[in-house]
Amino acid sequence: MKDIQFVKWFPEWHGFHYIKSDPNKQPAAFHLIYKWSLHFGFWEIRKFQTKKEMAESLETYNQIKL
Repeated sequence: MKDIQFVKWFPEWHGFHYIKSDPNKQPAAFHLIYKWSLHFGFWEIRKFQTKKEMAESLETYNQIKL
């Protein structure tokens, strides 16, 4: 379970949605760390990227920033 992070957003309510990391659509730090995120009410489950995926995302991110 070291590849998954559980976050509890109590007492805030964040609803239900799914975010897939895409450095071309989300030029933010989120896609450099996480592969996807699932918000389920008060809980959020995040999937970490592998080191290879992080390196690829960083390369894409740097190309967009230039």
